[in-house]
Amino acid sequence: AGLPTVTGIDPPSGPMRGGTLVEITGSNLVAGRTLCRFSHAPTSLVTPVSVSPGGGAATCAVPASADVNPNMVTVRVTNDGGYTFAVDAASFFFTADDTVTGL
Repeated sequence: AGLPTVTGIDPPSGPMRGGTLVEITGSNLVAGRTLCRFSHAPTSLVTPVSVSPGGGAATCAVPASADVNPNMVTVRVTNDGGYTFAVDAASFFFTADDTVTGL
């Protein structure tokens, strides 16, 4: 398999508390090797929940945002443990968490 690529992400946004399952589409995504990174923080590197048999998609659980305000982050993939990342990227927008104002 060659270097991984990213061509899209769905859904493109979710709450800052994390936990959103996103499908990252691309190529050369490999079960057991591919990792997904949301922003540049080392703690944002996650192992996919699943990778499609053809290597064209990976499902990842988005980690919690490291920022205190809603923000856009870059999503990249790697197949070598985080040493090099695909040049292609997608964007994910962290939205404000829902709040309960009354019962």
